[in-house]
Amino acid sequence: MKNDYLDRFTTSGERIELESLTDKLHDLLDAAGFENDYEDEIDTDNIPEEIKEEIDKLNMVEVLKEQIDAESQDVVVMRFVLHRLKQLGIEDAVDIVLKNIGKLRAAVDVAVEYLASLRASDEPTRLRIGRKVIAAAKKPANGVYERMCLLSLFTTGNEFNHADQFEPLYERFSDSPTRRELILALGRAGSRHWFMTNRLDYQSLEPWSRRAFLAAFSCVDQDASVHFFRSLRSGANVLENAVIKWVRDFPFR
Repeated sequence: MKNDYLDRFTTSGERIELESLTDKLHDLLDAAGFENDYEDEIDTDNIPEEIKEEIDKLNMVEVLKEQIDAESQDVVVMRFVLHRLKQLGIEDAVDIVLKNIGKLRAAVDVAVEYLASLRASDEPTRLRIGRKVIAAAKKPANGVYERMCLLSLFTTGNEFNHADQFEPLYERFSDSPTRRELILALGRAGSRHWFMTNRLDYQSLEPWSRRAFLAAFSCVDQDASVHFFRSLRSGANVLENAVIKWVRDFPFR
């Protein structure tokens, strides 16, 4: 599917740009049974295959550009396009997304999911993604939710690097959602010293962050993590014990 898409949209001028690509996408979504005033997410699994094929004939990167530049963005369409680019494995939109993270605020979670899907890209691309996302997370214009979504990029692996930024960011931001993502990111980065140093402060964390700390603590040496988890056995609640049980099978180390 990815190769077919790329073959259709080379720099040879074969792109279909005679009318608004967003309008064409709207027409196809209407044909699929979605009205223009839809409010819910569009599930591609619910779109008939023949219409899905027609949608994929559109240049999704150009549709995304249209939405970014539009005076009035169609958030549902923007989210749909980003999701479809992720499904197709199209990397062409990476620089557009990174350059316009601020304009994609209404779809920041899907934009990060798209970027996260590129974790198998070459190292320079991954480093660029990590650098731009960290820079965006630091901007005051982004609120707690946007920052949480951005930092989630680093919570499932260490492919995007920039582990040296996590501790300073943890000290910089005091809100629980941001700190939870950073705790998980520190765990994926294998920041063993940080966890050993902060393990005595575990109880002072709010419940969401406490469970993240338990999961991420599994990045330390097995003996140390086993000892720590045993020391919590009597005081941990049901959810915390469930996390401890889970990381025995899926440690961060």
